[in-house]
Amino acid sequence: MAVFKYISLAFMCGLVFGTGFTLMLFYYQSMTMHSVWGVGAAHEIARKDYEDPDSGNKIVVGRKVDYLEESSETRTIVPPKIVAPVYADAEDNTTAEQLYQKVRVLCWIMTSPATLEKKASHVRDTWSKRCNIRLFMSSVEDKNFPAVGLPVKEGRDQLYEKTKEAYKYAWEHYKDQADWFMKADDDTYLVVENLRFLLKDYDPKKPLFFGRKFKPFINQGYMSGGAGYVLSNDAVRRFVEGIETKKCPKGGGVEDVEMGRCMEKIGVIAGDSRDADHRETFHPLGPMHHLKPGSIPPDNWFWKYNYYPTCLGPECSSNYPITFHYVSTDEMHIFDFMIYNVKIYGLSYMYSRYPKLPYET
Repeated sequence: MAVFKYISLAFMCGLVFGTGFTLMLFYYQSMTMHSVWGVGAAHEIARKDYEDPDSGNKIVVGRKVDYLEESSETRTIVPPKIVAPVYADAEDNTTAEQLYQKVRVLCWIMTSPATLEKKASHVRDTWSKRCNIRLFMSSVEDKNFPAVGLPVKEGRDQLYEKTKEAYKYAWEHYKDQADWFMKADDDTYLVVENLRFLLKDYDPKKPLFFGRKFKPFINQGYMSGGAGYVLSNDAVRRFVEGIETKKCPKGGGVEDVEMGRCMEKIGVIAGDSRDADHRETFHPLGPMHHLKPGSIPPDNWFWKYNYYPTCLGPECSSNYPITFHYVSTDEMHIFDFMIYNVKIYGLSYMYSRYPKLPYET
């Protein structure tokens, strides 16, 4: 009996000790995510910090590794197929706020009495609020909207005349309050922060203008009217003087072509608005035409007019688009919500790059 008693006591002690030891092993494994025996561990997170080449912001990369490969010397982390960097300070608006102060943009919107409420009101309620100064240029004054009444008639053949008068008005009233003067139609959507991103490294005291560059008719090219274009402070000064001295065309022609002719005559340089990867930022057509391959027939004017080689599809448009043209009033509000309000849970920034443009292969 005594022997049996001691055996039972030893068995119970061993059972308690073994159970406790096993529980400790499981706890240790769950905390470290490493196999306690040195075998392959599942779901290890490898982290790395580096700077984004585009913005200089700090990026934290979290990689989920499905397994580890053993070798005789070291263990190698198997890289994942997809790595999604995330901005550590995704909610920090400091850069945009600083550029708002540094790159002062006056936006003037080409409108008319017939489209003031139908179209321009939606521009007023969406993207134009992010300009430093915004002006709605019409042929009839509307103090309640408000809209500026310019001394011009309405009609497509009067668009260049309206453009001249609009820039004269903007220069007379705001020449010391703006660095850049952006023209947009009332069916154009503008991402103002991306416009400032383009302009931040340029001197507004030099004669420059940017937009979607077209090549017919003018040696240095000209900017699409529908996609919108932006003139530096000095370019506006020269433009107004060119109107007064009659160096610029009198009018009656196509707005954007006449603007291009004038810019070349008065020494304003047609700049390159493409991003660092040579992708376009100003778009003369609607988003679907630019983002959907095959949406524009090969014999369309679009292919003949572009100054630079171009293509269609998401890989052909910059990650920092500035404008899209022919945007409906409903799309104005959809774009505004999708750009400025939509968040992706668990992901602040998807790092997507295309290796080469189709025409570079």
